Amino acid sequence: MDILKSSREDLCKWLSDLFILEKVDDMITVKKSKEIQKQSGNEKKIDCLLEFIVENEERCKEFLEILRTVQDRYPQLQTLFGESGKGHVYQCVQVDGGSNAIAPCIMSSVVSDLNMPVNIKTSSVCSSSKPMPSSPTADCNAKRKRTADEAASADEGNSKGQHGRHFKVRATNGSNVVAPVIMSGKVSGINMPISINQSTTSSRSGGTCTTSGT
Repeated sequence: MDILKSSREDLCKWLSDLFILEKVDDMITVKKSKEIQKQSGNEKKIDCLLEFIVENEERCKEFLEILRTVQDRYPQLQTLFGESGKGHVYQCVQVDGGSNAIAPCIMSSVVSDLNMPVNIKTSSVCSSSKPMPSSPTADCNAKRKRTADEAASADEGNSKGQHGRHFKVRATNGSNVVAPVIMSGKVSGINMPISINQSTTSSRSGGTCTTSGT
C-alpha cells in the first residue's frame, strides 16, 4: 500500500495511456468505473483508480501483481519494484571502417512530437573493374574487421545470462545503419528525416567519381 501511495504521482503519468484499466476491470465496481470515466483527463482517471485501490490492502496486492505483468509495456515500473537487472537494456553497437551507425535508445512511458533528424556524411573508395593487388591498407582493413568481429563475439558473450532486453546493431562494409530503439507504452508524432551524403573517390589515378543520395 505504501509503495502505491508514494509513487501515485508517477503512476498517473506512466499509466496515462489507460491500458491498465482493461487489466483491472474485474477489480473495480460498476459505480467506480463510471466515476473513473467521468474524469476530465487520463492522469485524473488513473488517480481516481488509485484512490480506489489504496483503500484496501488486498486490492493493493492484487494491483501490484497486475503491474508486474505489464512491465514490458511500462519499463518505468522496474524502478517501482526494484528488481535488479530486469529493467536494464543492453545495447551492443559495432561499426567497422567506413561504416556509420546511429542507434539512440529512448525509454519513456509516452513518446510524442519527437524530432530526430539524422545527417550522415561519408566517403568511400571505389575500385576499377580490374582486381587490385593486396596492399597494406587492405590488410589493415581486414585486420580491423577481424578485430570488430572479435569484439562483437566478446560483447555478446558478456551479455549472456544477464536479465533485460538485448539489442544488437552492426554496420559493416561501408554501410550506414539507423536503428533507434524506442521503448514506450505510447508512441506518436515521430519525425526522423534521414539524409545520407556519400562521396566516392576512385582508387586509381586519373580522376574521381562522386555520388550522393538521400
